[in-house]
Amino acid sequence: MSFITTYYEDNIKVKEVYQVIDGLKQGEYRGYYKSGVLKKLGYYVDDKLDGKYEEYFNNGKIYFIENFKNGIQVGEYLKYYNTGQLKISSYYENNELNGEYKSYHPDGTLNIICKY
Repeated sequence: MSFITTYYEDNIKVKEVYQVIDGLKQGEYRGYYKSGVLKKLGYYVDDKLDGKYEEYFNNGKIYFIENFKNGIQVGEYLKYYNTGQLKISSYYENNELNGEYKSYHPDGTLNIICKY
């Protein structure tokens, strides 16, 4: 088992932190902007995303949240504007849209509803 830390080209600012066991990513993964703000947060099992995966804008607000099981996107997907307002709400099954898809305007009013 080893903990891996990668750096930006300046070799000072942390870019990624994760754990490797037997050559495979395992456990929590964190990616950072050059500013040090959290950019990505997810969990790996045997080198595949598993569980909640989140990405953030460089202002620290959530960009999107998705879910994985054994590397396959499943469940709820939420995407946001950089203001924090919800932009898209949808569901995935086996990496494909499944069910209701909703898109919102920046002011929060509903834009589109589709079914997959």
